[in-house]
Amino acid sequence: MTGAMVVVGNGTPMQPLVAMFIQLMFLLVVLKMAPYNDDLDDWSSFVCSFALTLTTLGGFLLMMWKQQSEDTVISVELLTTLLIGINGLCFAYEMLVIGYVACQDRLTAARLKKMVLKNNNSNSSTKVLPMTNDANKSDGDNQSDGPGQKIVVKQSDVDDADTLKNWGK
Repeated sequence: MTGAMVVVGNGTPMQPLVAMFIQLMFLLVVLKMAPYNDDLDDWSSFVCSFALTLTTLGGFLLMMWKQQSEDTVISVELLTTLLIGINGLCFAYEMLVIGYVACQDRLTAARLKKMVLKNNNSNSSTKVLPMTNDANKSDGDNQSDGPGQKIVVKQSDVDDADTLKNWGK
């Protein structure tokens, strides 16, 4: 926006006025479209755009005051205080949002850790039976999945697995 504002009436009140209208259009687009995944991000963008719009309005009023020093609607001291306050509130809001998101991340991590510990300590009815080697069966064609049975892997299965691992290289 600053590059375009150099072309528009350098040093005149037209510059902040055009900037304010561009910023206002952006503000309304962000408000209507809600382009971010999280509502909190949409609100943060809205608050920042609103603060920028009010800041450019303040710049416009300051430039108008500079040209006409008699009968101003608002005093310069009050306007500068309002501009500082608006941008300070915007900054404070963004810090609150950052703190809230950080707190939510910590709470989510704590809940996940608690759930994992709970699942690891629970008594499950699922049991794993160890496989034992049976020395009596040496035939490579006899495969069994039962407990206590020997599982034999053929060399062709190992070669196929190596081929599959190196497929994309």
